[in-house]
Amino acid sequence: MSRLVAFGDSITFGYALDDNIDTPTVPSIHSWPCVLAKTLQVDLKNCGVPGASNKEIWHNIVNFEYQNNDFVIVNWNTAHRFCFFNDSDTVKIGMSTRYANKKLTDTFYENFYSDIDIKIDNQLRISHCAFFLDSIGIKNYHSFTTGKDFEMKDWMQNITTVGGNMFKFRETDKALDGTHPGKQAQLLYAETILNDLKETV
Repeated sequence: MSRLVAFGDSITFGYALDDNIDTPTVPSIHSWPCVLAKTLQVDLKNCGVPGASNKEIWHNIVNFEYQNNDFVIVNWNTAHRFCFFNDSDTVKIGMSTRYANKKLTDTFYENFYSDIDIKIDNQLRISHCAFFLDSIGIKNYHSFTTGKDFEMKDWMQNITTVGGNMFKFRETDKALDGTHPGKQAQLLYAETILNDLKETV
């Protein structure tokens, strides 16, 4: 049986929905990957990580152990998060996540951040993931939390996009934290991805 492997941040995880608000280490059954997997009648591995930057998502993709029947959908986050890896954990950097190390975030944005550079870095990671997954025979599709950060360059033609911009669904309803997309928004996004997948077959 085919398996959907979904990568992303808290939106992919389904953060703060009513079935995981008390157990925030368990992805929600109302998340868009779960809704999509049920509709497609495939197994699911939800690799969404709350607070993840695209660098962390990239790292998770290239280090995952895939099976022959897997297909991947990545929901890339805003470009403006970052992270550093060390031996024991991933240090999150960014203004748009509650998981960020505030001291390092302030230092990073004050001394190292460039809007143009971070977008180029993100474009490279996204393109690399598509090439990597293609090279090991894993079908892969890419969606974006926010479309404007990810202008597709000519050298990014290897990327098959689905789902459009998740932000257009965020105001449909809210999760229990009042910030993240609610169950209806997750459902609408899953339906949009499904429609786009049908067009790629």
